[in-house]
Amino acid sequence: MAVNPWTLRSAKDRLRSVQHDLDQVRREMDDLIREFKATWRRPWPVHPAVHRPGPSSPAILRWRPSGVDGIGQGPVVFTSDQVQRRLESANVPAETRRAWAAIDRRAQVLNVRARLLFYEYRRLTDYVEHIRCLNALEETWQAT
Repeated sequence: MAVNPWTLRSAKDRLRSVQHDLDQVRREMDDLIREFKATWRRPWPVHPAVHRPGPSSPAILRWRPSGVDGIGQGPVVFTSDQVQRRLESANVPAETRRAWAAIDRRAQVLNVRARLLFYEYRRLTDYVEHIRCLNALEETWQAT
C-alpha cells in the first residue's frame, strides 16, 4: 500500500528534508566563496558574497563591489554593466574573467536550487499549518 505523501507526518518529514537541503546549499555557497578567496588575492574589483534579501527570500549569491567605493553599495549580478565596467577599469585579464564567469555559473545553479527549495519550504509550512487547523476543527466536532 502506497504512503499518502500529503499526510501531516509526511509533510513534516518533507519539511525537515527540505530544510536539510537548504542548509546544504548554503554550505555550498560558503564553499564557493572560500574557493574564490583562496584562488584570487585581494584586491578584487568585485567578489561573490551571500546576499540575504529578507525573511521572504532565501540567501543567494551575488557579486559585491570591493574597495572604499563598494561600501554601502548593494550586490550586483556578474553580467551587469556595472560589474563589467569595474572589471575593465581594473584591467582584469580575460582568463580571470572567464574563470569568474564559471564561478558565477555555479553560483546561479546554487541560487536556483535555494529559491526552489525555499519556495517548497514556505508552501509546505503553510500546508502543515492548515492541516493542523483542520485537525483541530475536526477534534472539536468529535466532542459534540
